[in-house]
Amino acid sequence: MYGFKEVVRVLFAVSLLAFSGMAMAKQFTGQTLKVLSFRDNHSDAVLKSLKEFEALTGAKVKLDLIASNTVATKTMTDQMAGGS
Repeated sequence: MYGFKEVVRVLFAVSLLAFSGMAMAKQFTGQTLKVLSFRDNHSDAVLKSLKEFEALTGAKVKLDLIASNTVATKTMTDQMAGGS
């Protein structure tokens, strides 16, 4: 399972790729990133930048913010139900 910091790093890296030229702009149109993380003092900054990220990359982000003590339970439940 990836932690919040790893997910933010990936989102940041994809954002940088989107800035690298028009050829790469919106290359993720039609794709959805599912992000599960816990609410903390970083999650507000991520929430504020989601619209810009989606506009730059074309990707849709489904962000689930839950209490830190329920991340493992939700992840296991989703995996057992066949989710990704």
